[in-house]
Order: sequence, then C-alpha cells, then structure tokens
Amino acid sequence: MFESNSPMNAAQYSASSSKVADNLVGITMQTPLRLGRVAEIAFPGGGMTASGLRREAKKGRLRVERIANKDYTTLENIEEMRTHCQISQKVHDCGSGQERTAQRRLGSSETEINKSALDAAMRKAQKLKQGSPLT
Repeated sequence: MFESNSPMNAAQYSASSSKVADNLVGITMQTPLRLGRVAEIAFPGGGMTASGLRREAKKGRLRVERIANKDYTTLENIEEMRTHCQISQKVHDCGSGQERTAQRRLGSSETEINKSALDAAMRKAQKLKQGSPLT
C-alpha cells in the first residue's frame, strides 16, 4: 500500500478528519506510534481503540514494542495485523457459480459413500456393545 521508507501524506492513509491529517507530516510506515495514536490514524472512523489493539497484541496478531511501560507499534504492523485478520469468503459447495469437475462426486454416489461409512460405524458400535468374553 505504501512505500516502506517514504513519509506518508494525509491522503494515503485515509485521514478523514483534518485534525489527524495535519499531524501526519513525517510519519512513515516504520515510525513507532503509541497505540492510541496509531488507532486514530489507521482507523479514523473510531472503529478501533488502543485497548482493542492491546487485545490483538495479546492474541498474537499485532506486534507491539513496550518502551518505558508504554506500548508502541507501526502502521506497517497494523497492515500485517489486518491481513492476518481478514475473513476469507466461504466457498459454496453447490450453486450456479460452481464448475463441475470430473473428480467431484454428484448425486446418489455421494450418498452411497456416506451410507457405507455409517454402516461401518454402526458395526463397530455393535461390537463394542457386545463386550469381550469373560475370562
């Protein structure tokens, strides 16, 4: 999204409020920022707070540096966190958007496999119910 070492300008990182935009001069993707500040810049709509970022760090999704008992991270680390947190679209098993392949089983043949697996499980369960002979 950004060049690694070039200073950011306000338009590049969605600065919707003029207060945030005025304070972005000299900030690069590697500039360590306090969690509250980076939350203001990276999530200008207020969707994320410093405490939310701390929770993400505890879950191992965000790299944080603790200096003088204060937590810092970079916009680059926020970008990484966002890629780790992306929800992949669910792949549909059926529908009009699916291509038929020769490897994919369709219809009753799939049911046959499920029935035979169920039958095998039922036979095992029956043997377990009978128990072992007394010695």
